[in-house]
Amino acid sequence: MLHCLVGRSTTDPMSNDCCSIYDLLNKSLLDLVAKGLVQESDVDSFNVPYYTPKEQEVREIIKEEGSFNLDKIEVFEVNWDFEDDYGNQSYVFEKNKSGQMLQKPLEQLMNLCLLLNSERP
Repeated sequence: MLHCLVGRSTTDPMSNDCCSIYDLLNKSLLDLVAKGLVQESDVDSFNVPYYTPKEQEVREIIKEEGSFNLDKIEVFEVNWDFEDDYGNQSYVFEKNKSGQMLQKPLEQLMNLCLLLNSERP
């Protein structure tokens, strides 16, 4: 069985290592409130449970839970720039283009979450 999950490299669960995207979402939602486009109560009720464990936490939980044995665990960083080519010496990083490529799927996901939140009783 293979599991891939987002984790963090620091012991601080509130570090920007894993949560900066939600800070940006929060600022964006508060901007919409300030412009009168979204109700503040909708923002206050919006909850996205999200936790990124450190490798050691994953090991401990698997061991304590006991449903399966851990044969191997690998930690790696993901390059969020989908067009980056480490082999290309003339490659130029374009942060705006990279940000736009990451923004589109995140925007679709957050739009769905916001829609589902606004339809709750």
